[in-house]
Amino acid sequence: MKLSGKRILYIGPEFYQYHISINEGLTRLGVTTSYYPEMEYSVLFRLSAKLYKPLATKLVRLHLDKILQGALTCSYDAVFVVRGGFCDNGFIQSLKKCLPNASFYMYQWDSLKQNDYSNLIGMFDKVMTFDSLDAAKLNIPYEPLFYTSEYSNLLNERSEPPKYDLAFVGAYHSDRLEVVKKVAAFCDREGLAFRFHLFIKRLPLMRMLLTGRLKVADLRYLSTKSLSLPEVLDIYRESRAVLDIELNIQSGLSIRTFEALGADLNLVTTNKHVMSEPFYDPKRILVIDRDKVDLNVAFFTDKTVKKPYNDIDRYSLDKWLCRIFE
Repeated sequence: MKLSGKRILYIGPEFYQYHISINEGLTRLGVTTSYYPEMEYSVLFRLSAKLYKPLATKLVRLHLDKILQGALTCSYDAVFVVRGGFCDNGFIQSLKKCLPNASFYMYQWDSLKQNDYSNLIGMFDKVMTFDSLDAAKLNIPYEPLFYTSEYSNLLNERSEPPKYDLAFVGAYHSDRLEVVKKVAAFCDREGLAFRFHLFIKRLPLMRMLLTGRLKVADLRYLSTKSLSLPEVLDIYRESRAVLDIELNIQSGLSIRTFEALGADLNLVTTNKHVMSEPFYDPKRILVIDRDKVDLNVAFFTDKTVKKPYNDIDRYSLDKWLCRIFE
């Protein structure tokens, strides 16, 4: 589909700044967009989701009805759903009735284990996923994630020599804390500078401390401050390599992977599936075992000039969007 001049209804999660970046990318490509979050995560919704599910279900329905009302007031050429965690069959059917001439596109940046969207595939003209294993299982196209221009702009802003050998920025989940602790211990032993920021909200932190899931000694690895995009960019600007620790139940490459590649930084990752990608270069990408961390000191001490990643421009946001709507 030629994007210039089109009107697109975009539904997706409010996730850091990525929904804003996608909206801006569509605008750059000549699209007029209307963005709706997949759900409005109010305090009432969060409480009811835990304490009174019928109310949470009603709030979801009210939000989806608002999207449908908006669809009735505008003639969209396409509907673009990212994840669509609350989009059930009934909602998509209603949306199709409101927009009988629109094409429907879905992109999944969660694995099937986290968000089972298999029953929606037949309702869309095109469905793509960031997870290569899910793509093969569901017989849909595999399309990795993207990086935004803020990261590629770092190519001309890098700190030389780098202040940090390795950097990690991410939210607390699954076994990330244990991996960060192992990496930190390794870096301490080998004299490598490791800058990490593992974010956790205050209430979950207090709850996990009280229940014993976290220990006081773990606090040195955690932060209740969420970093802004400029703060993340500052860390990347001063780093030689970026550590990626993917969710341990998924195989798809995280967006942090592509942000590191877009910034032309070396990558250390626990995701072995990166080795199947056309840009994989063992001199620039180190795959580690999340259970037995060995970072290979030579990966950081080798100062020879490395070749740029192969065709990494392909993963820029604008080109990613063009492939979604091809």
